[in-house]
Amino acid sequence: MEIILKNKIDQDKIEALLQFLKFLNIEAIVKHEYLLKERKKVDFSLSDGFWKDYSIDGYQLRKQSWNIIE
Repeated sequence: MEIILKNKIDQDKIEALLQFLKFLNIEAIVKHEYLLKERKKVDFSLSDGFWKDYSIDGYQLRKQSWNIIE
């Protein structure tokens, strides 16, 4: 048997529920499963317009931001 709690439950309420189940001699296991929303992939080239007025490319930008010394 499996019971699924759909809403985010406060830890103190989970503890109370576990104590109640223990009082009834019911073995219970808490397992957290977080459902990740599917993320849309965004093409990085969409940000190209932001840098159109600058004479810098992606390589140079990363080099400056990461303080890479050649």
